[in-house]
Amino acid sequence: MKTPQIKFGIVGIPAPQPRPKATLRHGKVFIYTPPTAAEWRQRVRLAAVGAIIPKGVVLPLSGPLKLTTSFYLWRPKAHFNSNGTLRADAPNWCPHKPDFDNLAKAVADEMTECGFWHDDGQIVFSIITKRYSHFNGECGCGVTVEILPE
Repeated sequence: MKTPQIKFGIVGIPAPQPRPKATLRHGKVFIYTPPTAAEWRQRVRLAAVGAIIPKGVVLPLSGPLKLTTSFYLWRPKAHFNSNGTLRADAPNWCPHKPDFDNLAKAVADEMTECGFWHDDGQIVFSIITKRYSHFNGECGCGVTVEILPE
């Protein structure tokens, strides 16, 4: 039997989930999360909700889950020749920042907030890839959620 899947894509520049910060004001400590990923997380929400509405998926998902995220990031100028064509030795994989786990955390946290599952602790298996977008390709992320058998 095939595992139930929900697939969707997010168009935009992937942003990593920032670490919480602390500041001292008037003798009190305030903890906050910088809003650097706010626009990306809104895109995640719109794509996730848009993927489940037409399928009639009942939320929140229960049980163990597999989350696959494939991130596509902008290529640096150094990957191109002076005439604008992609260099033959330009890499496919992105071995630089942003960190893969923080990219996936932004996606998983937003899906938790919009009620996709009870808690992202249900994710027991995850595949995260981080590569450069294709030549003139858009940046974004492909997401697949699979409900695993108990």
